[in-house]
Amino acid sequence: MDTSYSRELALFFDRLRLERGMSQLDFIFGIVSIRQYRRYLSGDSMIPQDIVGMLAKKLGFKPEHIIMDFEAVRIEESKRVTAYYNAVINNDEETLAKMEGTIDLDKVIDRNNRLIFEFATWVRMYRQKKINESDLVARIKALLHYPAILSMARLSSAEVILMSTLLIYRSFNEKPLIADKLTSYVADTSQVISGYNERIRFLCLQRLADYRGTLGDFPEVIRLSKFAIDGLVGIKSYYLMEFFYYYMALAHYYQGETEQYKDAIYRCHAILEAENNPAKSAKFKKRIEDDFHISLPDFIKDYVNSH
Repeated sequence: MDTSYSRELALFFDRLRLERGMSQLDFIFGIVSIRQYRRYLSGDSMIPQDIVGMLAKKLGFKPEHIIMDFEAVRIEESKRVTAYYNAVINNDEETLAKMEGTIDLDKVIDRNNRLIFEFATWVRMYRQKKINESDLVARIKALLHYPAILSMARLSSAEVILMSTLLIYRSFNEKPLIADKLTSYVADTSQVISGYNERIRFLCLQRLADYRGTLGDFPEVIRLSKFAIDGLVGIKSYYLMEFFYYYMALAHYYQGETEQYKDAIYRCHAILEAENNPAKSAKFKKRIEDDFHISLPDFIKDYVNSH
């Protein structure tokens, strides 16, 4: 049991004792001191298996039943938080309206889920102009304990997601440090403790390719994008593939490589058609038409006819 898991389990126990109408002192009487119990809750100390058994007995449940329910709660909680995060990222106000008030941060057990929920909430506030970009960046840095996080050998998936977003914001002035950390992770995914390393890895590649493009390093954009596309093909996934073809198209375009950028635009369009997400397709259509000064439907028609 690692420290993070232990803290989350202790918080789950504390929620159960509250729901059972027990005070903390009554709950831990004869088992552990209040000082030690609070160390479990803060994550400063790991809760031993024998203490788990005694606390479960005090609640009137079998320890294995509590562990099973704890895991089920974490899974359901992750689904809700992920749905909320995706709705924020995709500007899906209809879904957000339905989810309003369904997630209570004080009752979120998993640390990763808390990080993602807080971050998504702040991004939404930023888009609603309730906070400015500098405020958002400051909050993300505080949540990550930046810059101390740069020296950590192991990160959580949520920490990597939040760290990668710092490459997006202009008011964050230390992008090379983040880029180096993400590049290190892409080369060795064992640095992140997560069941979803592959998706996080491709998200990092997407953010890195975008960042290299802002620096005008077009050969590196092409290299990163090809590396990502090859990896996605290998695992039979379309995840973020439209972004990589879009970045490749821009890089080839700025390097004057006409046939290559046209091929990348066509493939980007094909991925979007396969996904059948009208909102995303419309978003990319506008980007492509603005960046390449073309009518996308006419371009696709001419490309198909000529190839």
